Amino acid sequence: PLFRSEVVYSQLFDKTSLSLGQYRYETDGFRANNDYKQDILNLFVHTSLTPNQSLQFEVKKNDKENGDLRLRFDPTSFVADRRETRDESSYRIGYNYKLSPSSNFLASVIRRDTLFTRVYNEVLSPAPLTINEVDETQDSKADTAELQFIKKQNSYDLILGAGSYKNARHDQGVNQ
Repeated sequence: PLFRSEVVYSQLFDKTSLSLGQYRYETDGFRANNDYKQDILNLFVHTSLTPNQSLQFEVKKNDKENGDLRLRFDPTSFVADRRETRDESSYRIGYNYKLSPSSNFLASVIRRDTLFTRVYNEVLSPAPLTINEVDETQDSKADTAELQFIKKQNSYDLILGAGSYKNARHDQGVNQ
């Protein structure tokens, strides 16, 4: 069976807006171990500090769990015990400063934490039966920072920016 739900709540307060969201998708797939489940939770806040300055804050949680989703020519060719999970959390803060009616300064900082796992038994040879137990984990922490200056004139648009991206990933694989 297929199941899907989505709920969003939004509210405006004086100079602040708030949004909370939830999304869920779930299916058993079209064959054994072809299931897929995804849950997303989101919180977004935007506030005007002054008439020329605003701040945004967002938190997002995205969790996935599934069996063997790979498609091959032979529909009976799949790994019956293959399981994968991906748990991802992101945090974002953004700032907008309107320097003049034609120019803005933007800043954004994002942190993303991801944990991915994959577990299954791989048959290396049928006779004699040789099985490789696979247990993989990837733990990733990524940071992004961006600055941007935007100037719009009648005869031209100018966009200047700089950014930084840093990713620290730790992979662990256990083969028995």
